[in-house]
Amino acid sequence: MQGLPGWTTSLCLVHNGQPQCSLVYDPCQKESFWAVAGEGTFLNGKQVQVSQKQNLGNAIVSTSQPSNVAQDIEDTQCTTRAISQIMPKVFALRAPGGVALQLAYVACGRFDGFWEYGSDMYDWLAGSLLVREANGTVTDIQGDDFTWGASGIIAANPVIHQGLKTTILFSNLD
Repeated sequence: MQGLPGWTTSLCLVHNGQPQCSLVYDPCQKESFWAVAGEGTFLNGKQVQVSQKQNLGNAIVSTSQPSNVAQDIEDTQCTTRAISQIMPKVFALRAPGGVALQLAYVACGRFDGFWEYGSDMYDWLAGSLLVREANGTVTDIQGDDFTWGASGIIAANPVIHQGLKTTILFSNLD
């Protein structure tokens, strides 16, 4: 990672296509995020929650580019269209790197929301449970249930999620 922080190790136990137990570890910050379905989300042993912001204009959100920009042309185009629509509506947009860590940051309120196009299920699973168990909303990019094989992800508190979903759907109307 060229000395940059923001990379993680993540693990997720999946049963019937749904995450049941997850761990995201950030060795640079010595932070462990974990969740068990029905039991909440924890950061280094302390229970955490998604942010309570109610206004997209005050939100700090994050995203990630497709893993292979040259081959994932459609996802790349959708991402750039969504960025152009979301940036003017939020306080700040970040793209810091590791997706599992970005989702962990949504779960503990450091970021107010996250979205990504693509099919990076293995990057999303652990973090999706963290967000859900921290009282957040997680859906696929269309706003439907986030399940195994989802195409894209949106994760945030319920209000910010709705704003992101509406903006993302509008940005990709043909």
